[in-house]
Amino acid sequence: DEPVAEVVAAARMLPPGITVHITGDSRRADPDLVAAAPANVRFTGFLPEARYVGLLRGCDLVMALTTRPHTRLCGAYEAVSAGKPMVISDHKAMTGYFHRGAFSTDNSPADMAASITAALDHAHGLTVAVGKLRSMLENEWKNRFEDLQAELDLLDERTV
Repeated sequence: DEPVAEVVAAARMLPPGITVHITGDSRRADPDLVAAAPANVRFTGFLPEARYVGLLRGCDLVMALTTRPHTRLCGAYEAVSAGKPMVISDHKAMTGYFHRGAFSTDNSPADMAASITAALDHAHGLTVAVGKLRSMLENEWKNRFEDLQAELDLLDERTV
């Protein structure tokens, strides 16, 4: 469900100096696509957690892309947690939830390349915005947890 071929094509359009790391099981990728990828594309394969976190913390932005319109990707949650700007698929499930700190793309190579370039050009503002989003989401989850705990306490009282 990830537009890997489109990401590789977009990488060909990026200005010099931009490297795209594609994480995950590269054994599942088309071997011809991997072999023909431009020099600025790195297929990392699965990374141990410490290396993945290091890559996440060291990158300038995170792309979380899907072809499934009703999917929210862990990569976007991880970007928010790390305080990283994002390029996300222009699907309501993604843009509705990750509504700050991100540029969206229609998953075409040209639009991906434009969104990556724009996100890098606006990285400072996006970083500030993703920090605000993280705070909002933390408060939302804290409130939901407290509401759930209150409901569980009521159930516990009823069963005594």
